[in-house]
Amino acid sequence: MVSLNGIAVILNKEIFIMKIYSLLLRFTLIELLVVIAIIAILAGIMLPALANARAKAREISCLNNLKQCAISIQSYVDAWDNFYPPVHGGVYGSPEREPPDCTEWNESLYDHGLQAKHMRCPEDPCVRSGYTGGTKSWDERQSYMYNGMFAFNSKQVALRNASSYIILSERGDSTAGGLGAPIDHQGYPGFKQASAWEGRITKNRHIKRSNYLFADGHGKSYRFEKTVGDQTESQNMHFVNDFLSSYLRLERAVAPVIFAAWVTQFRI
Repeated sequence: MVSLNGIAVILNKEIFIMKIYSLLLRFTLIELLVVIAIIAILAGIMLPALANARAKAREISCLNNLKQCAISIQSYVDAWDNFYPPVHGGVYGSPEREPPDCTEWNESLYDHGLQAKHMRCPEDPCVRSGYTGGTKSWDERQSYMYNGMFAFNSKQVALRNASSYIILSERGDSTAGGLGAPIDHQGYPGFKQASAWEGRITKNRHIKRSNYLFADGHGKSYRFEKTVGDQTESQNMHFVNDFLSSYLRLERAVAPVIFAAWVTQFRI
């Protein structure tokens, strides 16, 4: 038979073991909570970095789109006697064609390798399926706007420093203005002061910057303020000094300097 003392010893051992197990369990739970806290801290640090990395990838994808646009534009220029795709024709301030008779600049490039997917920035919500703003469906809308300085029978041969001039900017998102709203438009009048058109393009699509395509075919991300400088003709990258000497005033029509420059270079 087991004595009472023996039973007491066994019970005491069981109680002791249960206390040790309880302490171990508590210690393990604290460790688990510490690990969870560390993971949460690391996640808080890493998630913004991952978000920025994704945003950077979308920015690079957008720049690749612009470079494809550049290839197609150059192919068009080579095929059409050095002319850029004309939208309005005529001269600045006195176009040959007005909407809806204009040919959109990108329509001229589909025979030169451009595809619809090249016109859509992955960061632009307005070209995603399901977007309902504006008057056009998402599949008709594009992410890039043509600088109007190239839309009036402009010729590449007149450019003395093509790497300084912006030919494509990223489209703005506003739905205000009816048919002329940025969301449904394809161009902006770079021949005017920046204050007349800066609301048509977006300034902050890629981490407080936007992408721009230059006339020599290179694309780059800039803050908008950098592209216009002090907004004078000499510092504004959207204004092509080789086409016009000064900003267009509404009361006058100005023929592009391009023709005089083109003729002059062939004089002997």
